[in-house]
Amino acid sequence: MLNIHILTAGENVDKVYQKIFPHYKVSKFILLTETDQPENVKASIEKMRLGCKESGIPVEIIENEKEDIPQLMESIIGLRKKYPVDEADFYFNITSGRKDMAIMAFIGSLWTSGIGYYLPKDLKEPLELPAPRMPLDKLQSNKLFQKILTELKKSTEDFSQSSLRQTIKKNPNNNKDLSGQTLSQAIDVLNKANLVNLERSGRETRLSLTLAGRVAYSVISGMPKTGRNV
Repeated sequence: MLNIHILTAGENVDKVYQKIFPHYKVSKFILLTETDQPENVKASIEKMRLGCKESGIPVEIIENEKEDIPQLMESIIGLRKKYPVDEADFYFNITSGRKDMAIMAFIGSLWTSGIGYYLPKDLKEPLELPAPRMPLDKLQSNKLFQKILTELKKSTEDFSQSSLRQTIKKNPNNNKDLSGQTLSQAIDVLNKANLVNLERSGRETRLSLTLAGRVAYSVISGMPKTGRNV
């Protein structure tokens, strides 16, 4: 699986890309830029290109017409056609460049099942933007999804998958004993929706809520129950 990081170009992009490595795997960079960039932006792009060449990391530069938002979005959607979901994970770094390009790149991440993130100066870790990847009605209609989010939110430490099963005990969708397979399937769905984070620890899988998961919990915990259990 490729880990492709898509960056918006700005005068400091040659510094931004270097800060990605401590936090993410990088198979390739794709740089979104425009025609008629200022000389300082062009120089920063060239420094990034040369630095990546020395590191052996390929860089693809996509140039769109200046302020042509539809063309920018078409370029982003075209990337997903070129790199399907089962072949590449997309990470959209929106730290550098103009705000309008950064905002549209983040919106592009929603359309291409990517992860948008920002590298603030005053935080040690990237700020991954908590974009929803699961329709709210699907989350509201599945009591097991809600129970998993609730137990992870209540816990002060990461759960192992086995301890989470022992805590929940019954599948709240049908009140039957919760099987390991059913729990695994539910966790897999929540993980793909970027609501639950999985981390291997020895023979166990540790579970924790992502920022998007905490937001989702806050939404469902404050709304009336609705929909059909599945």
